[in-house]
Amino acid sequence: IRGDYISYGLKVKDLIHWDSSAPPVFVVIWDVNRRIGCWIGVHDVGTDLDKRKPNWRNQKTVRVRIPRSNSTDDEGLHQIRQSVARYYYPLVSKGIMVKVAR
Repeated sequence: IRGDYISYGLKVKDLIHWDSSAPPVFVVIWDVNRRIGCWIGVHDVGTDLDKRKPNWRNQKTVRVRIPRSNSTDDEGLHQIRQSVARYYYPLVSKGIMVKVAR
């Protein structure tokens, strides 16, 4: 943990794969002892890395920064739901059937 962020290492190939995935993918870090977690959308990871480390895609691994403010409390889960809804809304509004895995 560094200040307002949790730093966590991930494989670059996984980030690239997840970024091209539909629906949106989220990275969640969970502390089993304290029973709290933090999250970030993979698209936001790419945006942050592009600013901080423009050549990150040429590495095998990279450290991502997950904001501690993105908690898994009710407000944080509501933000995740909104993000997923923004992704699906254009499809649903056009009458395209969307099947969500549970």
